[in-house]
Amino acid sequence: MTRHPRVPAAAGPGWPSAPAPSRALVIRNRTDEKFIAIKQQHERVQAHCALVGELTLLGMGANQHARGLADVDLYLTSVRRMLRIIELIRRSRLPTAGLRQPFRDFEEAVSAVPTIRNALEHLDSATVDGRMSLGFGIAADRMTVSLGSVMVDTFALYEASTVLHRAIRAVVDPIAAQEVHQQAPLLSLLENNS
Repeated sequence: MTRHPRVPAAAGPGWPSAPAPSRALVIRNRTDEKFIAIKQQHERVQAHCALVGELTLLGMGANQHARGLADVDLYLTSVRRMLRIIELIRRSRLPTAGLRQPFRDFEEAVSAVPTIRNALEHLDSATVDGRMSLGFGIAADRMTVSLGSVMVDTFALYEASTVLHRAIRAVVDPIAAQEVHQQAPLLSLLENNS
């Protein structure tokens, strides 16, 4: 991908001093990239849930089971990356006061993600020594993952990500539209891609 020299690397040394349209364009594109990843992982998790519904967990092979766990892990990682987008926007010095509430809502909706993701990835001591174990619940359109009293619901995470994506785009699109080197957005909000 070729970048115009004026478009800053996200959060690089010149990031706050770059022109606002350039910063908004970077944010728009990074937000779209992260949302596309969330959407794709959400679809993969839903496909896994449908497969489990057809086969039952006992009839599922080890590879299919492992693929489902990997999809959930990547899904949670993708959702967590939207938190990084919020950090990027906060550092951007763009006029984003209208995003304060959507940021708080998203952060609250995904507050359990780091705990569950860490347990999946790092095999936290609580899961290894038997004090707690990861629990998985599967329905037709979602998976829940819990660790003790902490739980995530993949469908709720997708809904929260969709709301945040649209809110960010509503704020940054008018600013990004002023960038003379702008390219078309990765996602058109008019095509109901989110």
